[in-house]
Amino acid sequence: MMLGIEDLVTTGAAAVCAARTEEDPAYTEFMRLANASPAMVWMADGTGLCTFASPTWLAFRGKTLEQEAGAGWADGIHSEDALSVWRDYWAALNARLPFRIEYRILGADGSFHRVERFGFPLSGGDGELRGYVGCITLLDRPLLADPEARRRLAALSLRERQVLELIALGRSTRRIGQDLGISYKTADSHRTHLLKKLGIHEVAGLVRFAIRAGVIAP
Repeated sequence: MMLGIEDLVTTGAAAVCAARTEEDPAYTEFMRLANASPAMVWMADGTGLCTFASPTWLAFRGKTLEQEAGAGWADGIHSEDALSVWRDYWAALNARLPFRIEYRILGADGSFHRVERFGFPLSGGDGELRGYVGCITLLDRPLLADPEARRRLAALSLRERQVLELIALGRSTRRIGQDLGISYKTADSHRTHLLKKLGIHEVAGLVRFAIRAGVIAP
């Protein structure tokens, strides 16, 4: 799973459930992480309608949040998969259970991509379903293209993998610090440590490694 995102989702779910309002620090912190993470995160309300999609997912889809909101997230699902997606999605919501659904959906590049949508229920103190939070993994990303690169990627910490992906996406050190809520000095330290840990001598080498490891698409 990309960048250990399920840890972010399940930890974030607990924070969101504990929050009394959207201004609560726990909720605010989770949303900051969800917006900064290179992973594709989504949220829905208690009726199953989408209320949030992270910038990475919106960029992949070539959509705005307004277009993805409500039932818009399902636009572009392959016609052969649509019926089973809706059936499994609503069955999980009605049962208030976690779910994983695999399907094909149209990306911003005009091609269909196979994805896995993971969802985790949010329940309030009264036991009522408050909604769902989850992530989406791109399954046709070439993760198996270079097993050695994948092995080296697995040795990195969550923060190191976050920094690696942001570098590969072209973010500056200053922007990485802002996205992750850390200082410029700390972000630069992570970049330097990544180069040393991976035995790479320049940022361009980190980008090539990220592609070989399947962190970003070529």
